[in-house]
Amino acid sequence: MKQLKKWFSKMDVRKIEAKPSDKNDVDSDIYSTDSPINDIELDEFNRKEFSFRIARTIAAKKSTKSLVVGIYGKWGEGKTTVLNFIRSELIHHENVVTLPFNPWLFPSESELLIAFYSELAKAIGKSLPTVKEQIGKIITEYLGTLAGFFDKKEAVEKIGKFFSDVRLEELRDRIGKLLIQQEKAVVVLMDDIDRLDKDEIHALFRLIKLSANLENVTYVLAFDRDVVEEALGERYYNKKEIAGQSFLEKIVQVPINLPKVPKPQLRDFCYRQIDKALSQNEIVIKEDEVHDFSRGFIQGIEIRLETPRMAIRYANMLNFSLPLVQGEVHIADFLLIEAIRAFYSEAYEVIKDNKEAFTAINLSSMNALDNEKEMVRKTVEKVYDGLDDEEKRNLKYVLLVLFPRLKTVFENTHYGLDWEQKWADEKRVASTKYFDRYFTFSIPVGDISDMQVDEFINSLEDRKPEEIITFLRQELTNQNAESFIFKLNQRIEKITSKGRVNLAICLCLFGEHLPNPQGLFSFEKPFARAAILITRLIDRQETEDSKMDLAIQVVKIAEPISFAFEIIRWLDKKKKETDKEGLSSDNHEKVCEAFAQRIDLYAKKENIFEKFPDLAVNLVWFWKKHGNEENAEQYLANFLNQGVDNALEFLKSIIPIAYPMDGSPPHKSDFERDQYNILAEVVDLNKVFEILLNEYNDELLVEQYPHAFSKNDDRTIAKQFAWIHRKVQGEIEKKRDETK
Repeated sequence: MKQLKKWFSKMDVRKIEAKPSDKNDVDSDIYSTDSPINDIELDEFNRKEFSFRIARTIAAKKSTKSLVVGIYGKWGEGKTTVLNFIRSELIHHENVVTLPFNPWLFPSESELLIAFYSELAKAIGKSLPTVKEQIGKIITEYLGTLAGFFDKKEAVEKIGKFFSDVRLEELRDRIGKLLIQQEKAVVVLMDDIDRLDKDEIHALFRLIKLSANLENVTYVLAFDRDVVEEALGERYYNKKEIAGQSFLEKIVQVPINLPKVPKPQLRDFCYRQIDKALSQNEIVIKEDEVHDFSRGFIQGIEIRLETPRMAIRYANMLNFSLPLVQGEVHIADFLLIEAIRAFYSEAYEVIKDNKEAFTAINLSSMNALDNEKEMVRKTVEKVYDGLDDEEKRNLKYVLLVLFPRLKTVFENTHYGLDWEQKWADEKRVASTKYFDRYFTFSIPVGDISDMQVDEFINSLEDRKPEEIITFLRQELTNQNAESFIFKLNQRIEKITSKGRVNLAICLCLFGEHLPNPQGLFSFEKPFARAAILITRLIDRQETEDSKMDLAIQVVKIAEPISFAFEIIRWLDKKKKETDKEGLSSDNHEKVCEAFAQRIDLYAKKENIFEKFPDLAVNLVWFWKKHGNEENAEQYLANFLNQGVDNALEFLKSIIPIAYPMDGSPPHKSDFERDQYNILAEVVDLNKVFEILLNEYNDELLVEQYPHAFSKNDDRTIAKQFAWIHRKVQGEIEKKRDETK
């Protein structure tokens, strides 16, 4: 962890300069091809001394007897690098001829056998030019006999018989004598044997077995012992493990296990690859993110880091994915999620497909039910399929780092809804708003890029209002408006004073483009959220007067007028003089008066009830309370005098919308006493009653309140109003009588 912090802390103070071509050209060097190392100077894991000791031992071998050396190691542990280093040392020994032989190139057993002896002839001939023709003639003579067996029935059996008779011994003897006479030893290097299919592995080991008695020839074979033993065991015996091991022991005289790379050294190598990936993408990681990643990686991921190849594969994944999410996620979280993808691939798929379980948003309440917790537990524990106990413990640790709300299930620790806001602010994978980005490597539909929002905020001070509005029209959609407003609210403290003014002015002119669908929680819609944001921008002006001036400007120009009303609804009034937020009572009233004047002017040109059927009464009420009361009353009287339809529109304007539980369309609910009381502050309701009575006559005079029970119609609304009105009038008369 100290090493990781050391490297990453460098990134906190450095600025990586991009070359001119970095942004325009694809840099192929950022991806490791996982190629084996040939250059000794690039040795990361001290393989050089290990390889050189093997090479020197082979070169110094006094016996002329053939020898088979096995270099055992898992895929990705560096077997090919060791063979390369062995060869690089052997070329310095004049008595040694090296023959790298690639069995991959020869698909059939017959081709493999002929190719081996042909390559042997070439290698010896190249090293011993004085006997080139002689050795070539010897081998060619025998191979010519073999050629007759090609593509014929039972060819493999005939070839085996050929190599087992006296002519093979003669061939071995003649080659061996030549090598002894010339004081030369041949070292055959074979790699990637464990990548052959089972039949090819069988063929190769038959070749080695039949040719193992060649004098002065040493075979150095590099492979995964478990893979080869399984392949050999299936071919020859019933008990695969024992059979494969026994067969291999008969052929390989000197088995050498590739030394394991020490965990700290392997970890350092992995961290260097991560650091390189971050540097290539010009990503600076903060100290707290270093700590978060280090803790999660060491205690959760490192147990699965077994080979350098795994570290390189992880780094390659980062090199591809980091540019796609840069600036859009919490880097430490993303590094850990990608580590799970690299080292626990099946668990990664479970996480990716179960957002609700891992973010556990349903468990944010203290009253979360036990069955909800159990459902989350069952889903989360699917990640442990196929893991041993230690791997389970490690993976669980990193999951709790990434998804803290899972502690509600596993550790009885609670994280409320306020944490959702915090995680969203930090772009954490635990946030329901950011989870998808970690797995799609893109901005989900209905979201907007954080980098784009940041660029927009940084430009607010210098952009003209028309440029800001053009940006809003181009970039905001019905799908992403909610996310955009949310992110502006998140970053409000990062906006300069002038930028806040510009944003408030431009947003208030953009109200008609903000989605405002009907819904039970209208305050969560972009229309209302934008209004709240504007009041927060007003609140952050430096002086009381500047707050009031901006508020007045906003309510005078906000479009439509319903958006101005929404803004003033959320404009706070100070509860006491020492409060920093809100307007003083006097200044708040001045803003209300400015808006009431706007309603007055608007009503002279437009029918408020036609333009805003669900808001008209509220506007008239506000106009009457904060503006010219006489004008408001006259406007309403003129409206009602036009007939019963207007009287009904007046009533319906104040009735709330009902949202049925059965999924049927929203509709106007019942007209009730609360709505009646509001209307009574606006107009004398006797006038409304007279208009309705003139239309419906005695039909209005019902004894019981007429519940609609479903979609309400005009006639029922009229009856509901009449019943409440008569009840209220009765109460008034009773009080009058009591006071006499």
